[in-house]
Formats: sequence, C-alpha cells, structure tokens
Amino acid sequence: WHFGPIARTVDDAALFLDVTNGPHEADIQTLPEPLDMPLPIDGDVRGLTLGWSLDLGYQTIDDEVAANFMAALDALREAGATVEEVKISGLPTRLDPRWCQGGIYYAIMLGDKLDEWADRMDPGLVALIRKAQAKDGVTVKSTELMRSEHWAIFRPVFERYDAFLCPTMPIPAPDATMDDADFDYIDDRGRYRGIEMTAHFNQIPQCPALSVPSGRTVAELPTAIQIVGRRHDDLTALRIGKALEPRIGWPAWRPPI
Repeated sequence: WHFGPIARTVDDAALFLDVTNGPHEADIQTLPEPLDMPLPIDGDVRGLTLGWSLDLGYQTIDDEVAANFMAALDALREAGATVEEVKISGLPTRLDPRWCQGGIYYAIMLGDKLDEWADRMDPGLVALIRKAQAKDGVTVKSTELMRSEHWAIFRPVFERYDAFLCPTMPIPAPDATMDDADFDYIDDRGRYRGIEMTAHFNQIPQCPALSVPSGRTVAELPTAIQIVGRRHDDLTALRIGKALEPRIGWPAWRPPI
C-alpha cells in the first residue's frame, strides 16, 4: 500500500530504507533483491529528464503552493536536470466512488469496535468506516481496475521521464478543526477542490513517492513537492530530493528548542 519513513533529511530517509529494505520471509510482498542504497545520497541530477504537472489535470491549486512548486522546478533546472511539463488527463477524480480502499482497510481493522468505541473515535473516521461498510462487493473489487487505469496513464510518462513531479498538497495546511471532507467538492470554476495529491500514487505503489519541502507560505506554513520515481527506482527519487535539499534549505528551518 504505502509505507515509508518521516525524516528530517533525505539521507535520514535513505538510511531508514537501507536498513529496512530487502527480502524477509515474514512478508510475502518484500522484493527478492535488496535495493542498492549508497549513502550519503548523491544529489547530482545532471542528465535526468523530469516531467511535471501542477494540477494533475483537474485540481484547483493554491497560488502559494503553485509559486513554491515552480520555484523548486527552477532549482532542479539550475542543478542540471531537464524539466518538462506533462499534460495529465483522464485520472479518476477523488469523487469517484471507487476511492474506498482506505475506508475498507479501516473497516476491516476497526469495524467490529464501532458499537463499543464509536463515541470515543474521531467522527470523520467513524463516518469513513460506515461508508466503507455500505459498499457492495462489485465496487470494492473495481478498485483493482482503477489501479490499472492509473498505470495506463502514468506508464507513458515513465517511459519518457526519469521521474514525475507534482505538488504534494494543493493547499497549505488547513486549520486543525477541518478534515478531508471540507475540501472534497467541485468549486465554482468546475474544478476539484481537494486536500491532497498523493492518493493517485497509492494506486501505483510500486513507484516510490518522496515528498520534500518546496518552500513556505507568507504564514510560514511549509509546502511540498512530490517526486515519483519509476517502478522500484527509489534511488532516483532520493537523488532529486537531495538536489533540492540545499537549494530549498529546509534543514535550517528547525526552530531552536
């Protein structure tokens, strides 16, 4: 599905992957060959050809998110990468009823606890579980077709480009009192207003996705760029993130404690 570290630097993330990747008999989904993870990660992106989309073809993007994303692309160009816009079309929008895998997993893990715990659980989580419990088997099974649809769209992208780039979230971090449902709608421009741009790459989890900061808003909220590599090519995604690290400078953002 989607597993990985939350780390302060790209090298810290790579160190985690170096320790945890490779085959293990306890997990049938582990890859038979370990990843080659040279440390520290080399941030040289000269010669790489990168594709990007600001909105994945259908989302509304906040102006500050867009500005920081474009600045990050410029930083990669200055580092020696070729960076080209990609027109993405046909992605199943987040309003598609087949987007139910997360709720299904929560329903499997926690559904039998609702009678006892619902009043102590987050109302959004309870609603997500109940919505998933109401799905029919055909809809649940059709999520596999949605994965195939995603790969049909991104396969040609990865045939041409070494990695694909887009914002991680279309908006800066919202108020803590809000949740996903507050953004899940079509706006007055006829475009989708959402809270994330990551779920599409959960549908093709063989492609590693790395999120690194792209800048900060006027309100000092961080924004991020998502770097999606070719199948099992974690190293290239990490190289791109490492190239951005000194140019964006997020390790220095840590406040004094």
